[in-house]
Amino acid sequence: MSQIPNRLLLPILISLTAFAKFEHVAKGTIIFAGLLFIASPFPLSRPFACLCVLVVMLLAKTHKAWQEGRAQMEADAQEEAEKEQ
Repeated sequence: MSQIPNRLLLPILISLTAFAKFEHVAKGTIIFAGLLFIASPFPLSRPFACLCVLVVMLLAKTHKAWQEGRAQMEADAQEEAEKEQ
């Protein structure tokens, strides 16, 4: 019975990141990858850390593009509303 909380701890922590801001999760992931790269606790930890950084970079780029697109759509909608008035 005491094994269940230990197995559920990681999924619970990962699911809690859904409620955090993207920037905080990204920074935490970069810090984790840096520590993993330095500590190298298992043979493939350094490639894994590099892969984590690449994924965060890709997600950050996608997030930025999404925010810019959303801002542009809002600006266009506001211009349309002003023209109708």
